[in-house]
Amino acid sequence: ADISIEAILQRQTDAHDSHLPVVILTHEVAGRAVVQAAAQIEQLAAVTGPITRIRLQGFA
Repeated sequence: ADISIEAILQRQTDAHDSHLPVVILTHEVAGRAVVQAAAQIEQLAAVTGPITRIRLQGFA
């Protein structure tokens, strides 16, 4: 998928947490490309839960 990443954020919530959420903010991209990329990411062994996608418009 042709996606350009603007930022990635991962904050540790608890010192004993072995699973941490990751937020990926992309530059403007077609929704179809995000769906395809999310499907590929969900197949990775390190990903232990479903991906939640939230569309941000006019975020600057």
